[in-house]
Amino acid sequence: MRKIEKTYEITPGSIDEISREVREYLAGSGIGSEVYLRTGFAIEEALISVMEGLEGPVSLSVTMTKRLGKPVILMEYEGDRFDPTSARRRDELTDLVLGHLGVTITWSYKFGSNRLTFKLPNSKPASEIVLVGAIVLAAL
Repeated sequence: MRKIEKTYEITPGSIDEISREVREYLAGSGIGSEVYLRTGFAIEEALISVMEGLEGPVSLSVTMTKRLGKPVILMEYEGDRFDPTSARRRDELTDLVLGHLGVTITWSYKFGSNRLTFKLPNSKPASEIVLVGAIVLAAL
């Protein structure tokens, strides 16, 4: 699956578009429908929080890729430190469901840039894992 990078201004319309594009990317990566649908909803919640929490137009860079066989969605936005995953903004039920599905969400802030990362479970075994397994089995 190829890497996709896009930039948006966060608006109600772009939030819908971003969520749809992320769900399509994840569906194409072989992730189960429950995982990509709930991840899409979590992304919408986080972006609505960013849009409401930061003043003025907010530019958002979205990168969809895979690391070690796992889909990763990275969202970066400039501005003041703003964590949409903080306890007062977080929905406990969403956290529970995403955690149960193997989705982790992290936020960080460096040099004026907020980074929100969604890491998802493997859809299939990474080719490296399959190769190591084959070597071990061949050695037996």
